[in-house]
Amino acid sequence: MSEQRLGQIVTFYSYKGGVGRSMALANVAVLLAQRGERVLAIDFDLEAPGLHRYFLRHDTPLGEGRYRPVTAQLGVIDFFHEFEARLRGLSPDPAADARDPMVTRQLTGEIVEALLDSEQYLYRIAVADPNRAAVAAGEVSFMAAGRLDDAYASRVHDFDWRRFYARHGEALEVFSEVLRRRYDWVLIDSRTGVADIASVCTVLLPDKLVLVFSPSEQALEGALEIGRQAARSRSGVEGRPRLALLPLLSRVEDGEEELKRAWVEKVGRRFSELYEPSDEQALRTYFHSTRVPHRSYYAYGEWIAAEQQPTIEVGSLTEVFSRFIGYLELSTLAPPLNVPPEAPIPRIAAILRDLLRFASQDSSSPALQAEIYALRKELAELYDAERVGRLKELLGSMSEPGPPTKK
Repeated sequence: MSEQRLGQIVTFYSYKGGVGRSMALANVAVLLAQRGERVLAIDFDLEAPGLHRYFLRHDTPLGEGRYRPVTAQLGVIDFFHEFEARLRGLSPDPAADARDPMVTRQLTGEIVEALLDSEQYLYRIAVADPNRAAVAAGEVSFMAAGRLDDAYASRVHDFDWRRFYARHGEALEVFSEVLRRRYDWVLIDSRTGVADIASVCTVLLPDKLVLVFSPSEQALEGALEIGRQAARSRSGVEGRPRLALLPLLSRVEDGEEELKRAWVEKVGRRFSELYEPSDEQALRTYFHSTRVPHRSYYAYGEWIAAEQQPTIEVGSLTEVFSRFIGYLELSTLAPPLNVPPEAPIPRIAAILRDLLRFASQDSSSPALQAEIYALRKELAELYDAERVGRLKELLGSMSEPGPPTKK
């Protein structure tokens, strides 16, 4: 008998909120389910959960048959509180526990399996398929952030992720292994910003990290920095392969054709810093084919385009997300194993080359003016950072500080 094919864990992350991260995940989950894949969507955005608003609604083509059970289920935070309690029972004093590590690992896996089989934590979401007259086609398993009652906030606040990882280091790895065996795709909706839970979602659990960002400086810089940090941190996790990074430029306004082209070119250049030089052309093609257009209809409420638009509709969100899934399945876009720290000098040289190239172009273009302004601002910041860094290096090399030199 052939070995069971293991699934993949994909985290959708955004540094800023409101960039379409949860919308992207919901559409990808539905499209995969329509193809018959076993899909689990997990809302790990514990501070501001929202993925349930896409899945736990009745005003869809499937109406009351949308999901089961219809009663409120427990979720991620409840799962991990119970998981930790059972792990403590398994090994009250880890320092004194002489149990074979392989046995402990097996028992941990059995705990995860038992919790998932208890049917307290998962919804089963029937998905509509406009390619088949909107009949039910496949389903998505969904684990919400938790039961949103009066005690939800305290349950989130009381769980210490650092303590959990320190005491049960392999438990998250076992958790992810169980999920890969049970599902073809596990899609994690991560919280924004930088926090302990974000590290769990971006470094420890996923095989691939989708960095969702809008065409704004804050969103772009945040996505770049998290991608860099995640790849670097992952290289220190023994036994894990490189983390594949898939940037997803979202909510792009088609009406501003010149600005759109400028931004696509810009994000291609900036993200090329994280990849091998041979990936540069692949990145350019990738960004042009996967940018997610802004569609005002889907800005009002949590609708899933993949349940309303057929995949063959040119220019639709469904078409874009279908193409993105192709990259998700076959992606080799991964940064070098040891991502170096930010290198100001090469970036300064690249900015200067761009500014020289732009000097020969029509400077009356609003898009070009915006690009030149952003490059000059970045150049000033990098120059200051490099100057401070050199000063620190010089001071650190001195065995004894001497008197200040008089001018």
